[in-house]
Amino acid sequence: MQSTTQPLALNIAKPRKILRELDIFRGIAVLFMIYNHATYEFLPSEFNKIGISGFLTLITSFAPVLFFFATGVGYGLQNNKTIKQGYWLNIFYKVMLLMVSYQFLYWREGKGVLGINFLGFIGISVLVLSIVRVSKSSWIWCISIIIGTFILRYILGGMLLDFLGDRNILAWISGAAKNTLFTSSYPLSPWITYPCLGYLLGAFIANKKDRTFHEFIYCKKNGFYLWLIACFFSFTSIILLIEQVNVFRWGTVSFGFYWISFWVLAVTLLGIYLGKNWLLNPLPYRYLGLQGVTSFASVPTHYLTIFAFTLILPEKLNRPVFWVLFLLIYGLSIVIAQRIDQSTYYVERLNLPPAKILLVGMGGLMITAFFCLVFLSLEWVVQLSSFVGQSIACILFILRW
Repeated sequence: MQSTTQPLALNIAKPRKILRELDIFRGIAVLFMIYNHATYEFLPSEFNKIGISGFLTLITSFAPVLFFFATGVGYGLQNNKTIKQGYWLNIFYKVMLLMVSYQFLYWREGKGVLGINFLGFIGISVLVLSIVRVSKSSWIWCISIIIGTFILRYILGGMLLDFLGDRNILAWISGAAKNTLFTSSYPLSPWITYPCLGYLLGAFIANKKDRTFHEFIYCKKNGFYLWLIACFFSFTSIILLIEQVNVFRWGTVSFGFYWISFWVLAVTLLGIYLGKNWLLNPLPYRYLGLQGVTSFASVPTHYLTIFAFTLILPEKLNRPVFWVLFLLIYGLSIVIAQRIDQSTYYVERLNLPPAKILLVGMGGLMITAFFCLVFLSLEWVVQLSSFVGQSIACILFILRW
């Protein structure tokens, strides 16, 4: 009898349906990220603490919140879709690429061999949301994770820290103190809140089968609710800022940062709602509407662009010159990221077996990793190798098992 078992095969990811509002949201996250990083490189430190410049530096420090939330929305929108064969293989493949991609940033900063940070935490979020998606009660799981991590961080965290110390995995899970076991600026509690919250929104929209994503976003009733939420968090967050509450997120997240993050999320969504007639026009969408690979690629491109300008400009700039430089850095970073995204289509047109693409890509990752680790004292070599390695990882995202 002839076997009916199908052999395992690789294929190229098919183009997805464009969700332009979600792309705009990602673009705002990238805009925040680039502005925040540029201020610390090119503005005097006192400008980042006072006045409008200080306020913008504070607000743009919430860029990871927007990134993690967008990751959750993307997975939530797939909530009702059929789980395909090779689901877990694809998930572990994505997580692996995200973890490897972050290591290049880690090496670029000269911090050592291994660590879990921004892209690594996105990989952890993907894994958690993938488990949630296949569960029968994804909503309950997300809400439980949000409540559970809040309790761990802000109610039980101090007691756990006193009892267990900070050199163990539980310190990272609870987020009560900066973990000293391994380097990570994003402890599980409460950062996992944002992808789970995004998943709840995406799943809620996906369950509205009588409406498209666009129709849901611009429903007047939903706009009214969004206004109420934004006003509530605006009022309470402004009070916290007036009271000079501690807003801190490195290694451990203060309650002030946690609360204000919901204000930034709500106002960003409200801004997209109110600016829909302009944001979705071809010109603003071209530079602010970033799809998955482009938003991912903007991470290495903006680091390389900022590094290049640090070599040719004075260390600190005045505000007008800084704004011109920021717009230039943002434009260059996005254009280069879009070219990396476009290169995936050229790779697809080569009609090579995907397994060969993966093999060549892994070889490229190993070579660039070698340069990063061996030439740590040559900053320009590490910067360029890190950029090339992460660009290769972006291209490898098109492969599916």
